[in-house]
Amino acid sequence: GRERGEAAQAAAYAEEALATQRAIGDGWGAGLSLDELAQLAEDRGDFPRAATLQEESLRGWHALGDEARVAEGLFRAAAIAAALGQVERTVHLYQAAERLRAITGVGVDGDVHARAQARLAGARAQLGEDAFAAAQAAGRRLPVVEALAEASAVSSEYETSRQPRATGTDGLGLDLTQRERQVLGLM
Repeated sequence: GRERGEAAQAAAYAEEALATQRAIGDGWGAGLSLDELAQLAEDRGDFPRAATLQEESLRGWHALGDEARVAEGLFRAAAIAAALGQVERTVHLYQAAERLRAITGVGVDGDVHARAQARLAGARAQLGEDAFAAAQAAGRRLPVVEALAEASAVSSEYETSRQPRATGTDGLGLDLTQRERQVLGLM
């Protein structure tokens, strides 16, 4: 791994490059910068930021038609989903990435693939064999567009799960978010 100072410098360079690439309309360069920023965020344990950056990167690679980068991004998204505790989504994304890789015959960065494989093993242990097999089958069936939606949901599900929940304030002992209470009040 990078030393803290090197990682901070790398992030600063990647942010600067990303701004320039966006300004000149360089989608491919922007994708590379987003991938680097996502990896740096993941390396420092900022998984929500990594998920957001990876989502943007995946949208760009898909728009450019770069299936190799989409497959690699889905492997990264699987690893991030695992780190955020989204076990079934981890398996779905990993299998969708494997399927895309097999269909296209493209290679994927070895480190990215190895990280995703390690997190997949953890998902297997958490789910148990039957649920794991079902999640694998579901992931293999995902069309690319649906796999991209799954990857997009990594960060949004994390944000939703982080909303504060009020308990017992309604006298019913319900564990509802503020928004759920608002909706309940409309009924």
